[in-house]
Amino acid sequence: MRLSDISIERPVFATVMSLLILVAGAAAFFSLPVRELPDVDSPVVSITTLYVGASPETVEASVTQPLEDVLNGIEGIRNIDSLSAFGVSTVNVHFTAETDIDIAATDVSNSIQRALGDLPQEAERPIVRKTGANNTPIMFLNVFGDAYSPVDRTDVADRLVKTPLQLLPGVSQAIISGERRYAMRIWLDPARMAALRVDPGDVRRAIQDSNLQLPAGEVEAATRKFTINADARLADPAAFEAIVIREEDGNPVRIRDIGWVELGSENYQMVTRFTARDTVGVGIVRHSRANELQVSDAVHARLEEVKKTLPEGFEADVAVDWTQYVRDSLREVSFTLAISFAVVVLVNLIFLQSKTSTFVASVAIPISLIGTFAGMAMLGFSLNMLTLLGLVLAIGLVVDDAIVVLENVYRRQELGEPMLQAARNGAREVGFPVLATTAALVSVMVPLGLMSGETGLLFREFALAVAVSIAISAFVALTIVPMICSRWLRVTHRTDRVSVAINARIDAVRGAYDRTLAFALTHRRGVAVLFVLLLLTAVGLFRVLPQTFLPVEDRGRFITVIRAPEGSTIAYTRSVLDKVEKTLLATPEVKTFFAAIGIGFGTPASSSTGMVFSSMQDWDERERSQQEVVAELFPKFMAIPEALVFVFSPSSLQRQSNADVEIALTSSSASLDEFAGAMNAILARARQLPMLVNVDSDLRLANPQLDIVFDRERAADLGVPVSAVSQALAMLVSQGKADDFILRNEQYDVVMALESPFRTVPEQLSQIHVRTRDGAMVPLAAMIEVKPRIGPTFLNHYDLQRSATLTANLAPGAALGP
Repeated sequence: MRLSDISIERPVFATVMSLLILVAGAAAFFSLPVRELPDVDSPVVSITTLYVGASPETVEASVTQPLEDVLNGIEGIRNIDSLSAFGVSTVNVHFTAETDIDIAATDVSNSIQRALGDLPQEAERPIVRKTGANNTPIMFLNVFGDAYSPVDRTDVADRLVKTPLQLLPGVSQAIISGERRYAMRIWLDPARMAALRVDPGDVRRAIQDSNLQLPAGEVEAATRKFTINADARLADPAAFEAIVIREEDGNPVRIRDIGWVELGSENYQMVTRFTARDTVGVGIVRHSRANELQVSDAVHARLEEVKKTLPEGFEADVAVDWTQYVRDSLREVSFTLAISFAVVVLVNLIFLQSKTSTFVASVAIPISLIGTFAGMAMLGFSLNMLTLLGLVLAIGLVVDDAIVVLENVYRRQELGEPMLQAARNGAREVGFPVLATTAALVSVMVPLGLMSGETGLLFREFALAVAVSIAISAFVALTIVPMICSRWLRVTHRTDRVSVAINARIDAVRGAYDRTLAFALTHRRGVAVLFVLLLLTAVGLFRVLPQTFLPVEDRGRFITVIRAPEGSTIAYTRSVLDKVEKTLLATPEVKTFFAAIGIGFGTPASSSTGMVFSSMQDWDERERSQQEVVAELFPKFMAIPEALVFVFSPSSLQRQSNADVEIALTSSSASLDEFAGAMNAILARARQLPMLVNVDSDLRLANPQLDIVFDRERAADLGVPVSAVSQALAMLVSQGKADDFILRNEQYDVVMALESPFRTVPEQLSQIHVRTRDGAMVPLAAMIEVKPRIGPTFLNHYDLQRSATLTANLAPGAALGP
């Protein structure tokens, strides 16, 4: 073959080509992103729109559907799903795997521009962002300050921890989990407001007129020019309390006359704790192409410097480092890779009985494997469990071509040919068979890498990495191997006792094989019957074996979900969390846990929902597995009467849902009641199946709501526009943003709210007054009627249709099968 002839005649060429492969592979190795598994998530663009105070039904009709209508025609969309919750709409546009996420985000932004005119004026401008598995934090840090308030802990976490960490190479962003940002809380007493004839609109206008900064320009004298800074912004609670709203009988009415002001938090419906201590978490998100192990090491190193800058009484440490499991797994696979290489070399040495022959046959292994890293980098792959396992498998394949060439050259020498001629003739004879074998192996791997769906994405890197290594091994077998054989391979017949003993064993094995083959050839019917029996046995075992996408692993962590009745307060859910924490603290295998209430984790935030992420002791420090601990905790948590509490092991894949079973129900014409009835029937049937646990649905229709019915005739008689009634409710009840203020070079919200928690809703509404056209104050209760009802917590759409998804986990020992 021409390639082998060139390598034999020009040994420097063959050597340089192999060295080039090694250098390219080594350089690519350090640039490859490191992950546990390949990225199987398709590109997703998310659109979030805030519509403060709107019910899920209103958000669905006035925000979500107009956005979905204009998004439907974008090229490359796989599906669209959306969620309409109280005051917020989230639309997720899923694109096909080959779609460029940057181009997709631009197309989505352009399409949304056409829908802006159809959105309510009160709704905020939609926010478009790229999402996916790469936005999942790889580690969480804790910021403790037991003597400080949650807003102080958030401020320290934002300024002193988040900022320096998100500047590290490879870090995409740092996310504060459980943050409570500062807010100027203006607590108003509606009874005092009514007595002084002040309505909510008066307060907001007074704040906006008194808290502002205007560009006043500059003045110029004979020799100097001065910039005028007309800064009338307020940042002190006392200054806000002194704001004059109006004058009553010549006396100014100030905010302190109708309430009081504090520098508090914009959100009190959130709790974050770490192993039963109040904390603020900082999540580290890496760049998509960054090495997450290097990012983790950099964060650990920088954190030691950050600790020195924290005020007295504050602590910061690593709460969860999910790269540790990846690190341990990759270390284990790398060790297996080294063992495999050593075993292959040892086997070659035993059977070839020559150090030179063993070196010639084994030289293809490091060149092929290291060169594969260059191919992985060109294909945009990552260094993960499956690609490394592919290289372990490839060790036994890449050495085959070299052995074929080596054996044929050795045979030619045994026939009496000189070293150079034997290498040339031997490589020529097997050149085409080597290529044919390589093509056959590659043709097996490539279709596996071309599979569609999540399975194809998962195994694409595995299959193509093996195919690249096999292709490189064929090149090595036809270049460097015949070149080495032409210079150093010599026929030797060893007669020492070790070689004689090994040959005797090999001859015994060969003799046993010859006898077995002879028996099979003389008993053909028996062999055929045995083959059929083995085939039937294999089919039977295949049908009874548990079937799952990925095997169950002891990952050293599990998740607990707390679902209190809809409409539960933060205090009620916190009481349930206290019981969960006591149980976890009493479990010796649990090392640490991070608990959160009021954080959505993929769904709208709710004070009735909480999650606990538990990390277990190291595998060497505990006797029970993760699955055994979960099985013990499951009945304990299910016995908590105040809420639905269940525990499960997370999936190996980074999915939005960790359910083993999902059933989607969609409809474009059924009413909400009909839709709920169908889903409840499916739920009832699924809960009867013994192999399913944690059966639930994302269609939740038990949220207590109050419908406000306006008495328009009465409002008209009193001279009060309906808009004034709505705005008064929105300003005092929704606690939306009334203005903003600057504190330590950061901008925060000014929030207006009712001062006193009245016992009943009618009592609250009777205290809120608005001004009529003649200046009189009239209570809202005179113009509205309150009707309590049970409504949806949020509404889902899938491909422009109303949808609901049933989720469930498999019971311990159960498996999905035919």
